[in-house]
Amino acid sequence: MMKKERLFYLDFIRTIATISILLTHFNAIYIFSYPEQSDKAVITSRVFGLYIGDFGVSLFFIISGAALMYIYGEKMDLKTFYYKRFKSIFPMFWLAYFFAFLYYFFINKSIPAGIPRRNILLTIFGFDGYLSSLGVHVPNFYILGEWFLGAIILLYLIFPLLRLGVKKYPVLCALIVGVIYIVCSSIYSGGLTKSCIIFNRIPEMIFGMYFIEYYNKVNVKAAIISLLICIINSFVDFPFNSTIQTTYVGIAAFLLLVYISTHLNNSMLIKFCEKISKYSYAVFLVHHVVIQEITKSYDMSSLLLTLTLLITILPYNVWADEQQKSDLRQNENNVTLSYMVVDKPKIEKNDTQNIVVGYTISGNLQINNAVMYYTNKESGEEYEVNAVYIDNEVARFTYDIDVNNSGEYSVSRLIFFYGDNSQEILMSDTGIDAKYAVNIDINTSPDAYLTEEETVDTDITCEAIDENGDKVECNSIEDAIKVASDNKNDIETADYDQNELYRSNGNIVVVLDPGHGGNDSGTISNVYGVQIVERDINLKIAQYCKSELETYAGVTVYMTRNDNTSPNTDREQRAKFAAEKGANVLVSIHINSNGKGYTSAHGAEVYYPNSNYNSTVSGQGQNLSAVILKQLTALGLADRGIKIRNSEDGETYPDGSLADYLGINKYAKLYGYPGILIEHAYANNVSDAANYLTTDAQLQRLGVADATGIAQYFGLQKKKNVSLYGICKQETVEGILAALSYSSDDSNIKFRWMEYNVDKGQWKILDDWSSNSSVFWKPQKGNYWLSVDTLTSDGVKQNFTLVYTSNHDYTGKHGVTISGLYCEEKNDGIHAGAVHITNDPNTKYRWLVYDLYRKNWRVISDWKSSEWVTWKPEQGDYWLRAEAVTSDGIEDDYTLTYTVKNDYTGIKLYGIYALSGSKDVAAALSYSSSNKDIEFRWMLYDMTSGQWEILKDWGHDTSLKFLPKLRTYWLSVDVRSKEGAVKNCTITYTSSIDYTVNYINLNGIYCSYSKYGLSAGAVHQTNDDNVRYRWLYYNVDNGNWYMLTNWQKSEWLNWVPDAGHYWLRVEARLSNGKEYNSTIAYNVDKYAIMGNSDTSISQMVRYFNAKAKYPSYYSNTDAPTIEKFCQIYFEECNTEGVKAEVAFCQCMKETNFLKFTGDVNISQFNFAGIGATGNGNKGNCFENVRTGIRAQIQHLKAYGSKQKLVNACVDPRYNLMSNKGCAVYVEWLGMHENPQGIGWASSYDYGYSIRRDYMNVLFRY
Repeated sequence: MMKKERLFYLDFIRTIATISILLTHFNAIYIFSYPEQSDKAVITSRVFGLYIGDFGVSLFFIISGAALMYIYGEKMDLKTFYYKRFKSIFPMFWLAYFFAFLYYFFINKSIPAGIPRRNILLTIFGFDGYLSSLGVHVPNFYILGEWFLGAIILLYLIFPLLRLGVKKYPVLCALIVGVIYIVCSSIYSGGLTKSCIIFNRIPEMIFGMYFIEYYNKVNVKAAIISLLICIINSFVDFPFNSTIQTTYVGIAAFLLLVYISTHLNNSMLIKFCEKISKYSYAVFLVHHVVIQEITKSYDMSSLLLTLTLLITILPYNVWADEQQKSDLRQNENNVTLSYMVVDKPKIEKNDTQNIVVGYTISGNLQINNAVMYYTNKESGEEYEVNAVYIDNEVARFTYDIDVNNSGEYSVSRLIFFYGDNSQEILMSDTGIDAKYAVNIDINTSPDAYLTEEETVDTDITCEAIDENGDKVECNSIEDAIKVASDNKNDIETADYDQNELYRSNGNIVVVLDPGHGGNDSGTISNVYGVQIVERDINLKIAQYCKSELETYAGVTVYMTRNDNTSPNTDREQRAKFAAEKGANVLVSIHINSNGKGYTSAHGAEVYYPNSNYNSTVSGQGQNLSAVILKQLTALGLADRGIKIRNSEDGETYPDGSLADYLGINKYAKLYGYPGILIEHAYANNVSDAANYLTTDAQLQRLGVADATGIAQYFGLQKKKNVSLYGICKQETVEGILAALSYSSDDSNIKFRWMEYNVDKGQWKILDDWSSNSSVFWKPQKGNYWLSVDTLTSDGVKQNFTLVYTSNHDYTGKHGVTISGLYCEEKNDGIHAGAVHITNDPNTKYRWLVYDLYRKNWRVISDWKSSEWVTWKPEQGDYWLRAEAVTSDGIEDDYTLTYTVKNDYTGIKLYGIYALSGSKDVAAALSYSSSNKDIEFRWMLYDMTSGQWEILKDWGHDTSLKFLPKLRTYWLSVDVRSKEGAVKNCTITYTSSIDYTVNYINLNGIYCSYSKYGLSAGAVHQTNDDNVRYRWLYYNVDNGNWYMLTNWQKSEWLNWVPDAGHYWLRVEARLSNGKEYNSTIAYNVDKYAIMGNSDTSISQMVRYFNAKAKYPSYYSNTDAPTIEKFCQIYFEECNTEGVKAEVAFCQCMKETNFLKFTGDVNISQFNFAGIGATGNGNKGNCFENVRTGIRAQIQHLKAYGSKQKLVNACVDPRYNLMSNKGCAVYVEWLGMHENPQGIGWASSYDYGYSIRRDYMNVLFRY
C-alpha cells in the first residue's frame, strides 16, 4: 500500500459520521424501544431534515469511496487490494463477534435454537445483518456488524470496476450509475428496503471517488450552494422519498464539511479526529451492542461486556495499525537522496522553475514516478508537482510560476513510487533547505541550488595565464578564473598589427572545425530527458556561426565538415586543410564535460596556443579568444577564462620549446596561423544544458556570439544590404509613374530601369545607372516587363521585375485615366461619378451595371459628355462600371463591386394571383409603383420540358389568361423601370387541368330533398359547351340498375324515390365522345311514427325546461309536474306502440310548449289541436291530462298504423279515419308532403318541421 499523507478533511468527516451513528443508536433506545423515556434522548435525532442515522451512513459511504480512490487512484493490484480489504475487515469482526457470542451465551445460558447451522456462513461473511435489514428474512445468528458491514463489503467487491469507470469512462460510468439509481430509488416498488439496496448507495460512494479524482477542493461558491441545499431541505418538505433526500443532502453536507475543514488548523482537533478515524471501525462494530446493554441496566454483566469488547477490540485495532505501519516501513530506505539543484533561486512571475533531484536506489528497484511537495512559507499552503522526467538516478520537476504566487517557497518532501510501494523523504530529515523566491529577494543556502563550482577534488588541471603570458598553476578553478579575469582587460586592449593577419588581398579566411563527428560522438549527456550529443551540437553551432559570419563583407568561411560524417581525425590534416584555404584562423567548436553524472562546473572557456615557438600566433590567438569569450559571457555563461594547455608528455616544437597539448593549437601554429578551441558550456551541468544546449535557438545564440567575436577582432563590417519589396505604379494621363519600394543601409545605391516589350521581344533602357529609384514611363498599348536593377557600393546586384499590361497608348496626343468611382446614395437613387484625369475636353463616358444575381450586363447611361449618372437599382450585388474614351480613341475604364441595401426603383411587387377557371387560368400581378412609366413581361417555365415561353412580351398588361397543361410551372413577370432596372416576381403554379384539350371534372353530386322528391345536380367543371348527361340509380336492396334519364344537356335531375338504399350515378359525355362518371350512395330514411321510443322521460323533461316553464294551471290535475306530464306521454305511447318523441314533439309544436297561443286553450286538455280546424274553431275538450294525451296518441296511431287500439278509444275523430296507416312517417303528417295528399295538418312542411325543429333538438338533451 502506497504511503500517502492523511487527509484531515476525511478524518474530520469520518469523526462527524461516527458521532452521528453513536447518537442514532443511543437515542433510538429511548425514542423507539422505551418511548416513555424519550426525554433521555440527547442533542437531536434529525440533521438537515434527515434522520441522523441516514446522515451519518451517507457520509460514511462517501468518504469510503474518497479514501479508496485517494489510496488506489494511481495504481492498484487486485490481489493486494482484496487481501488488504479482507485483513482490515474480517479478523476484527470475528474477534468482536466471538466475545459478544460468549457474553450472550453467559447471559442466556443457551444458543439460538431452530436455525440451520449452515446459516452460520452468513454471519461469518458479515451478511446476516444486511439481509435482515434488506427485508430478506433468513434465520441467522446476527449479533453485531449492522447492515452497513454487508453493504460496504459488496461495495469493496465492485470498487475495482467502479474505479475503471471513473478513470477511463467518467461520463458513461456516471450515466449508468444514475439510471440504475433512478430505477431502484424511484421506480422500484418491491418489498426490499430501499435504503439498503446496494445500487442506492453506489452514487454516494462513487461521488467520493469522482471528488478525489477530478476536484479535491471545494471553493466558496460550492460551499454556499451546499449550505443552501442543507438549509432548504431542513424547512421544505420535498416530495422525494427519503432515499433520494439522503443522497443529495449527504453529498451537500460532505462538500460543506470539506470546506469547513480547510479553516480548522487546531492541532488538538486534528489529532482527535485522526484517533477517532483510526478506531472508527472498532467503534462501529461494538457500539450498538454496548449501548443497548448499558441502557438496559447498569449491572455488572453489562459492564463486563463493555470491558470485554474494549479489551479485545481496541488492542487488535492498535495491532492492525502497527501492522500497516510495519508494512510501510518495509518500503523505507530504498531510495537515498544524493543532491537537489534549484535552477533559479529567484524567479519572476510567468517564468518556469526547474528542480533536479539526484538519488541512489538499493536492489533492483525501478522508480516509476516521483512527486515533489513545496510549501509557501507565509501561507503554509502546500503544492504538488509530478516529475516530468525520471530514471533510476535523477528526477526533474518542471512547473510554471503563477503570476499571483509571490513569496518564499521551500521543498518540503518527496515521494518516490516503485511497484506497488512508495517511500516518502522529508526534507527536514535530510538537512537540505531547498528554497527559492518568487518576485522577492531572500537569503538562500548553497546546498539548495547552484551558485558556484563545487570545491571537491577532481583530476582537472587548473591553469591560468598571467599578465606576462606565463602559465600559472592554480589550486582551484576559482583561483584560475580570478587570474584570468585580472588579465582579461590587458588582453582585450593589446595592440597587434591586424594587417599582419590579412591574406588573400585583405579578405579574411575563417575555417570552422565542428569537433568530433561520425562514430566519434564526443560527450553524451541526458538532462531534463533531452539527450545531448556533442557531435551534433558542435555542428549546429558551427553552421550558425558560418551563417552569421557570411553577413559580413570581406570574409570567406570554410567548414572541416558539413554533416555528421567524421572528418580526418588527424589534427594535422585539419590544420593543413585550413592552411590550403589560406586561413587566417582555425576555430574548433566544442562543448564541455568533466565525466559522468551531473556537475556543478559550468560556463565557457577558450583554449589558445602558448607563447612558445611563434609568440605572434599566440598573441593573435589570445586576443581572439578574449573577444569571443566576452561575447559568450554576455549571454549569461560563466566566465571560465581563456587558457593554454601545454603538452603533458614532453612533446616540443622545432625550437625545442614545450609544445601545446591540443592539436588544434599546435598544428595551426606550425602552419603559421592561430588555432583556438572553444568549450561553450557544460553538457552535464543542469543549468548550462537547460539554458544553452537544448534548443536550436540557444545554439544559434552561441554560434552568433562566436561569429560576432571573430568579426570584432578582425574589424569586419556588415555587408551593404538592400531589400526589394516591389514596384509601385501610378497611372496618369500622360504616362505611368513607377517607383521601387526598397530598404537599404547603403546611401550610394544605383538603379537601372528597363522595359521589355513582350509582344515585340525587345528590351529598352528607360534610365541607365543613376540614383533615381523612380521613372516616368510612357508605354504603348501592349504587354511588358518593367524591370529595375540595383547595385550597392560593395558590388551586390539585385533585380525586381513587374509584369504589366498597358491598356493605353501613352505616346498619343490625348489621355484619360479613371482612378475610381464616387457613389453617394440619395432619396432619388445613387449618384455616381467617375474620378478621372483627362486632357481632352471631348471625352465621352458610358455607364454599365452587371447584376451578379441575374448574371447580365445592361447600359444605364450611354456615351455622354457627363461623367455623372443617377442609378436607380433594386437591392442586390452589382459591378458598377464607368468607361471613358477620348476623341482620338484612348480608352480607360474602372469597375467596382457595389452592394445596394435599399430599393431605388420605386416598384414594390407583392405577388402573383392565379385563378383556375373552367376554360383558362387568369393571372394578375399585385404591385405598387411611384413610377408610372413601367413595363411588364409575362413568362412561363415548363418544369417538365425545361423550356421558357414568353406569354406576353414587354407591355403595360398587368394581367393575362393562359392555357397550361397538366404540369408544374414557374409563372414569372418582369417589371422594368424607364431607367432600365428590372424586378421580378415568380410563383410556382401546378395545373390540375390540361386546358389545351376538352375536359370535364366531375367533382360530385349535389342532392336536395323536398316534397317533390330528390333534386340532384352534377358538380362539375368543363370547357366543353356540348356536354351531355345521363342519370342512373342502383337499388342496393334488390341489386338492379335503373336509368332515370337518357342523354340530355341539363346536368339536373328530379326523382321521388321510395325509402331504401341507393347508388345515384351521373354520366357525362364530351363532344369528342369521352365519357366520365360520378357516383354517390344515397339513403331514403324517413322517421316512422310507430315503434320503440328513442327518448326518455328525463330527456323530455330537460328539453321542456330549457324552452318554457311548466304551467301552474296543471298543479291540481293528474299531471301536477312536468315530470308527471312526460311520464304520462311515455306510458300512453308505450301502450299503443307510438314513439314517445313523435307525440311529445307534436304536442310542443301544437301548444308552443304548453303556452296555447292558438285557437285551443289550456283548459281543453287538447294537446294536438284535435278538431281545431281554424277560423276560431277551438276543437275538442277532454276531462284531464291523460285523456287528452291518450286521444292525441290514438289519433297518431290511426295515421301511422292500421293496428287496433289497446286502450278504449277516447279520440272523437279516430273512427272518422277511413284510410288508417296513410302516414307511417312523421314527414307524411303534412298533407302537402303526404304521397296520398292527406294528413294531420294542411300547413306546408308540417311533419318535416316536427322532425327537424323539435325532435332533432330533443335528442340533443
